Amino acid sequence: MELNHDIGIEEIYLPSDNRKDTYSCEDFIIYPEGKEKHGGYLLGIIELRATPIAESEKVLQILINTLKDNYYEQIGASPEPERLNLETVFEYALQKTNNALTELVQLGHIKIALENLHYLVAVAKPNLRNREIDFVFAQQGLIQAYLLHKTKQNNYKIINILDNAPRLHEERVDKLKIFSSTLSGVINFHDALYFCSEIFSNYIPAHKVNKILSANDLPAAIDYFKTLVNNVRGNSHLTYCAIFIKLEEKRVANEQPVSQKSINQLIATQENTGKFLAPNFALNIRNTLLKISQVFRPTPGKLYGPKSSGQQIFLILLIRRLGALSLAAITAIGTTLSSRIARLSGHRPLATNAGQQPVPAKKQINFRRIGKPALSIVILLVLILVSSIFWIRHREAIKIEQAAYTIQINSAKDLINNAQASLIYKDETQSLTLAKQADEIIKYLPQATKDQKANFTDLSEQVSVIMNKLRHVEKIIPQALATITNGDKPITLDQVQKSGDRLFVNARDNALFDINIKNQEVKGPILSAGGDLYQSSSYEGKLFYLTNQNKLQTYNIDNREFSDLSIDWGNAPNLTAVEVYNGALYILDAPSQKIYRWKSGETEFSGRSEWLKEKADADLSQATDFCIDGNMYVTTTGGSVYKFFTGKKQAFSLAPVEPSLGQVKKIYTTAELTQLFILEGSSKRLVVYNKDGSLVSQYLFETLENPITDFMIESRTIYFVSGNKVYQANY
Repeated sequence: MELNHDIGIEEIYLPSDNRKDTYSCEDFIIYPEGKEKHGGYLLGIIELRATPIAESEKVLQILINTLKDNYYEQIGASPEPERLNLETVFEYALQKTNNALTELVQLGHIKIALENLHYLVAVAKPNLRNREIDFVFAQQGLIQAYLLHKTKQNNYKIINILDNAPRLHEERVDKLKIFSSTLSGVINFHDALYFCSEIFSNYIPAHKVNKILSANDLPAAIDYFKTLVNNVRGNSHLTYCAIFIKLEEKRVANEQPVSQKSINQLIATQENTGKFLAPNFALNIRNTLLKISQVFRPTPGKLYGPKSSGQQIFLILLIRRLGALSLAAITAIGTTLSSRIARLSGHRPLATNAGQQPVPAKKQINFRRIGKPALSIVILLVLILVSSIFWIRHREAIKIEQAAYTIQINSAKDLINNAQASLIYKDETQSLTLAKQADEIIKYLPQATKDQKANFTDLSEQVSVIMNKLRHVEKIIPQALATITNGDKPITLDQVQKSGDRLFVNARDNALFDINIKNQEVKGPILSAGGDLYQSSSYEGKLFYLTNQNKLQTYNIDNREFSDLSIDWGNAPNLTAVEVYNGALYILDAPSQKIYRWKSGETEFSGRSEWLKEKADADLSQATDFCIDGNMYVTTTGGSVYKFFTGKKQAFSLAPVEPSLGQVKKIYTTAELTQLFILEGSSKRLVVYNKDGSLVSQYLFETLENPITDFMIESRTIYFVSGNKVYQANY
């Protein structure tokens, strides 16, 4: 292959607007750098059906990351990577991916039915000795693959490369076998290969792809396909996804970018048009207008200069003729008006001034000779002239806008590709910077046409995927357990606690509802005589509630009754948050920046003391909640978290998160949990940190209609309330 050629890879990823929570589709293209270039490009499409998104995302992440790491690790570790057998390396990486997925399935961390997984994963590498691409792939299910082959007759034909591919029929064994066999071949120069999701091949069949791709370069064909898809995306929940591979000319270092070429070509086109089409004054209007003043003021005895071209002479004659016709029309109109005025007043029109002879008849302008056709022609020519000026300016403005739009699109694509590359090589800071720059460009892209809207949507989704990976975002769709109403009126729930296999939820009133998790039966309301339930806590299966009457109550889940506990509040602290831990009651008083502790008895809490001894620089005036696992973690509304042990502040900080924390409502952990969970009050976001402050993940519950008001966690299950509904979700 010549040095001015390289692999051209283009993708189409257009998800449906009618997305389903049991369907996922992802494509990936790994762009290698440095030594890894000896391994070529790793790419593929993976589709999961009839599988919850929470499970699908785990499977996709494991497949892509494990395959990439194991494949390029062999390339990087080899002293002579250029001599490696790609098929062997690829098969080894597939085997490692199989093992990783099998282990997680057997441990119960992932639930997947093999028949729901559809994929094609491949390696494409340019062959430097021949003008071709070495291609190795593994495929299963409904992902299609086609080769666009140029024949000796200089036409193209489509070949379904899966039709006659040998299939390995293995007997089922104990282990889950995802990647059972690989196929290999070459993509010759002038040929192209693409693989796609089922719905893409159904709507744009292979023969249609052949027709479009054989008549256009790869980027132009991709734009055409996107337009076709955007025109028909209907009620289907499937994703239109395809990856195209072809040998293309490689841009040399000093070559101008495509957008600059377009601008230069526009300028050259204008110059050539002015040179060769000058008789059409509409396309040479600037030069014409510059000469108008000279035409009407010719130098005596020198009508045309010695160097005047035939084009210039033609323009001058044309403009003079237009001027003469215009003057004749004006004079004729004036004479006619004068004659009519004279006849109406009873006088003859004056043909001469005093002492002058009448103008001979042959010198007079005869309006009848000129007539209305001539006047119409003059008016038409003037209109054409004016219209041409505006049309040319409009066309120039459109071309300049198109060139600027091309620059914006290419800049955004370059930034996205670089962000993906940085993410692959674990430079998350650089990847985030590039993704933000791309997002800033995309934000201001025009969306006037369908193509522009398609480009905007496509690029926005690519940036969103990168940003979600960088921000460790996981989108979770929860399961509804119960809906709480008072008659027909919904109740906005405020708190949730758990004891055994039952959940207890309440609004900010005196009513409590008991929900059986197994059969989702709701009992209640159970009313408290001590006032509205404002704060709650649970410890070792016991439920504790503080009321708006400053009463401390416990709830007996067996006889479904509230009972008061005796407590000496002292000087009545502000009850910002409450926690019962290891038999003691802790109260956070944010306005006074104090934390109090009471020892417990059988029916009372007594012996109040100030637990907080060394606050140091911690500002608890905006504190909203706290939790205890031996250490105490206090969070503020602005997202700060302070760690205390035996009443003394400890060195602790949270890793930055995008977007930053704000309006924090609750923090949660237990001695059994290894992580901290922080809830924002309005964003439907749960941010998870390790207890050393490192970021683990962000869980987004975008499908909820209302914000989450409270939650608790047990055995990798989140229980929470939102609006008047109770949910659970696994993480």
